[in-house]
Amino acid sequence: MKKVKLNRRLIQIYFLAVIMPFLVFFGMMAMFSQSPMGQLEKEVIRFYENAEETSQSFQEMIIVELDDLEAGRTKVFEEEAKGLVALPLNDMMLTVGDTKYFYQFSKVPFKVHSLGLTGSFALPDGTPVKYSLNFASVIQRKMLEKARAVTLRNGMTILLAYFALNLFFFYKIAKMMRGSFNEMKGATKKIQEGNFDFDFPESSIDEVAEMYASFDEMRLQLKESQELQKQYEQNRKELIANISHDLKTPLTSINGYVQGILDGVADTEEKQDRYLRVIAGNAEEMEHLIEDLFLISKLDIDQLPMRTDPIDLVPYLQDCVLDWQFILQREEMSISLETEREHAHIVGDREQLKRVMNNIVNNSIKHLQPNGSISIQLQKEDGGFVIAIRDTGVGIAKDKLGHIFDKFYRTDAERNRRIAGSGLGLAISKEIVQRMGGIIWADSELGEGTTISFYLPQVEDAK
Repeated sequence: MKKVKLNRRLIQIYFLAVIMPFLVFFGMMAMFSQSPMGQLEKEVIRFYENAEETSQSFQEMIIVELDDLEAGRTKVFEEEAKGLVALPLNDMMLTVGDTKYFYQFSKVPFKVHSLGLTGSFALPDGTPVKYSLNFASVIQRKMLEKARAVTLRNGMTILLAYFALNLFFFYKIAKMMRGSFNEMKGATKKIQEGNFDFDFPESSIDEVAEMYASFDEMRLQLKESQELQKQYEQNRKELIANISHDLKTPLTSINGYVQGILDGVADTEEKQDRYLRVIAGNAEEMEHLIEDLFLISKLDIDQLPMRTDPIDLVPYLQDCVLDWQFILQREEMSISLETEREHAHIVGDREQLKRVMNNIVNNSIKHLQPNGSISIQLQKEDGGFVIAIRDTGVGIAKDKLGHIFDKFYRTDAERNRRIAGSGLGLAISKEIVQRMGGIIWADSELGEGTTISFYLPQVEDAK
């Protein structure tokens, strides 16, 4: 579809509706005047061919009629003048000595083509006389009379055509704009009803097309926002369900063992001790869950203060590995740090960074088999450092890998194996890493293990 700018179309309409009628009018007048102008030229030539003789005749007439002219009696002079040149006399300027006389004989609309004679002579007593005569063109008078009729007729025609064109183009513009506004009104109503699945029609007007494009972009954004809101609502429902499930499981266990003690099922000191240890373990699990919920809620509302401590990652990670080695040795597992760097300086919250490391390593431990291993690699990347925690666990399926940082997400295998945990550890780790200016991601292969990596920016003055 060929595009046309609205400004260009309005200029075209203005030209056709306003300028064109006047051009037509003046063109018709020019065509009308070509023939009379030729006749007028011939009349002028005839008049001035005998100008000297005519002037002499008027000089004699003035001498004869001078007393009447000075007395204001001009009727005889006017009749004789008209008969002499066969043209109506418009006016005459007469100067006798120091006295000036002006005579108006007829009135015409204008005297552009009036014919004039001038002359001077002296009376027998020596009094100087000057005269100036103006005659109305017969052709001009006829042309003016005909022009009045033509102008009136053509003027009315042009005026009607002018209003007709204006009404026509006003209708076209109104129809075009009404169509655009109706489309916008219909689109707005659909959006009010929550319907975002529609398309705008194409428009041949650039500005209207741009308006449609802007409105369509807003529609897509609202649709995306609606879908995101639905996803948030679904996540909220799942969050409540997961919290209920993860709280109900240890509570049920605690209630069952307490009831067993109260009913005397644990009738020996050894059974009571075992029951109490199970109760304590479930209570500790609930405490960790509530602590994680409290932390994730503070992160969501941006109320968790983040310190900006200078941290050298090499000795920091070495200390972390030493702590974990003591725990993993009892489980017949191993952990190691792999790096060629002596220093790696960043700025961040030491306590929250330790929480990130603990969450990732604890998540890896849950998926390890006996004799499994965890390796921590530290490498320099563009403008910062990447810490990669790799384990030799069971791995995660590709379709589930993208959800491991979601709140309360746990794979089906984890739930079936009843692996303890709130399902919030990696979600908390993601929030903390992002608040420290970094990013976090995961790679995994089923049966080969999982690698969770995160990037932290380097301190500018420590490069």
